[in-house]
Amino acid sequence: MFAIKWFASKARSYRRTSAEPRTLRIWLCQSAGVAPLRGRAKRVGGGLFQLEIMSDTTPASRPELDDATLAYAEQVFDCARNGDTATLVSLLERGLPPNLLTARGESLLMLASYHGHRDTVLALLAAGADPEIRNARGHSILAGAVFKGHEEVVNALLEQGCDVEGRAEDGKTAFMTAAMFNRIAMMNLLRDYGADPKATDNQGHDARIAATIMGADEALRWLDKHA
Repeated sequence: MFAIKWFASKARSYRRTSAEPRTLRIWLCQSAGVAPLRGRAKRVGGGLFQLEIMSDTTPASRPELDDATLAYAEQVFDCARNGDTATLVSLLERGLPPNLLTARGESLLMLASYHGHRDTVLALLAAGADPEIRNARGHSILAGAVFKGHEEVVNALLEQGCDVEGRAEDGKTAFMTAAMFNRIAMMNLLRDYGADPKATDNQGHDARIAATIMGADEALRWLDKHA
């Protein structure tokens, strides 16, 4: 068995989101050129649904269906990783849910943001991608783009309403990530969008402590001057 996850947007109505997991299963299988697989959707709270797609139980048919569908799904994720905006937009127009996730909980928007593809990020946001989805490790899309130093992507996310104070599971904000890795331009940008330099994580550590632990001297000088 394998699983491809999708979380329906919180912003959509219950009637629409409750029907879409089945729509995703049919769309993915038809687009991959394989017979429809069995699937199930379960509500996971906060208006979100998680979809699991499972192979046929017949041993002889399972490898072919698994391989074909997984290969096609990986091509979809590669569109986000590689910044293939035109192909991705075409897929979205054909019904691809914008909040499709990898097995590691990485959304299409997270993949595009992490790899620095601003145009792809904007296209996904326009299609309804949720910038607040966390991956399986609890990391945020914004913090990932900050860590990679993709200033244009970070600015695009923030312009489109991404929560500048959004936290990872350990309570760290994107600003703390910027401080930890001497991302001074990011610290300035995040501050301009209202980030709190004195916010603390679950351990009570603020950006200054995080920067000290990482030996981020430039960030410490910035904090001495601005925070």
